[in-house]
Amino acid sequence: MDVLRRRSLRGFFGGLVAGALLGACTGEVEAPPTAAIFPVEAPTTWREVRDCRHSHEHELNHIRVLADDAAYDPYLLWNAPFPVGATLLKLEYDDAACSHLIRYTAMKKLAKGSDLARGDWQWQAASPSLIVEEHAKVSQCVGCHKVHCREDNKTGFDLTCAEEIF
Repeated sequence: MDVLRRRSLRGFFGGLVAGALLGACTGEVEAPPTAAIFPVEAPTTWREVRDCRHSHEHELNHIRVLADDAAYDPYLLWNAPFPVGATLLKLEYDDAACSHLIRYTAMKKLAKGSDLARGDWQWQAASPSLIVEEHAKVSQCVGCHKVHCREDNKTGFDLTCAEEIF
């Protein structure tokens, strides 16, 4: 290999190493992936509160809704506030038999006054392999739930949808 080519390669690889070292020293650390707000066993252990049905929201997918023990009674009975930590899990499917899961969406109740803009709920979407998706659509979720899941028109309770009105 001629001298000029060796110098070019040495400069190229040296630049790569220097760039990597400088990038590591900027103080910018990539945040670790966010964990799902529901346990991995939830789809098989939580109780179903809405069976397989078509949703006019959620990109027109079919859905099922599951509730942890804390969310079960408030969701079905509307007789008590959701306690902090109560979690609902919506499973979204691309087929009418609800057999091909494409996404999870979840709502976890927060302490009163901790996030008024989102109804004191933490909202999240995750892939079937529990990789948390971008939170860009969270405001869209909240906006729809504020319109379609209201207590004043008997379609919901504390931003959770109970009936769908078309």
